[in-house]
Amino acid sequence: MKFWTSIYFFLCLAASLSAQVSKPKVGVVRYPDQSIRAIYGIPAAFIVGEQVVARADAISFSDSAGLLSRAGKIQLIGQDGSVVAEFDAAGTAPVLDVEGDVNTAIAWLPSRQALLHWDGKAFLVTPLSSPISENVISLRRQSAHAAQLLLATTDRQVLQASVSLDTGDLLSINPLPAVRAPAIYQHSYIVFADPAGLEIQAPDGSFRSLTIPATDLRFERMSSDFLHLTSASTQQSWVLHLSATQLNLSILPALLEAAQ
Repeated sequence: MKFWTSIYFFLCLAASLSAQVSKPKVGVVRYPDQSIRAIYGIPAAFIVGEQVVARADAISFSDSAGLLSRAGKIQLIGQDGSVVAEFDAAGTAPVLDVEGDVNTAIAWLPSRQALLHWDGKAFLVTPLSSPISENVISLRRQSAHAAQLLLATTDRQVLQASVSLDTGDLLSINPLPAVRAPAIYQHSYIVFADPAGLEIQAPDGSFRSLTIPATDLRFERMSSDFLHLTSASTQQSWVLHLSATQLNLSILPALLEAAQ
């Protein structure tokens, strides 16, 4: 009896230790070579994991779903990694976002001047009732019937617009005088880069600043609370952990460093 009790104890101990040392998955990033890789670890100690998708032109991932664009098609990815649906975007360069489950998936199709969103059963396309001249640089589902867009002018000024997903009508548009492009939505925050560094505008209008040695940033969502930041000029990558309770900026290992 003591023998089997001892075996059971050690099996339970092994399982417990395995759970403690397992690598927590942080999210999914797209490297400059367009390979898509899983990232594990904790801030300041990230590990570049396996390649989950061969190539993609753009991605956005939450903890529960993902959107990726490649070869002119947009794919909606479920929590188990399977393809839920696919849409032929006809070669456009879409702007993608998914913050939660598959029902938060939304994309901007610039050549069509249209919004693409998932209604729980299929992709729906909503052309704008009036075309816009600014570039859409970020978007999110505001509700089941509306989307919010960040628009950038040629001089990097940023506007915030609300658009009906039912009719394509512009519901509102307002300038954001303190925000500069590039910028991205992160929950109810707006993250952007300016010469002073990385700036974060909170819902109450207050700002937080983080030092970062680049202003030519590209943003992509890697999971619900994490953003992937890249700079072509410095050839560096960072991970921004931003939520109502967390704010942390860490360097992400380069692909060559991760392979060594």
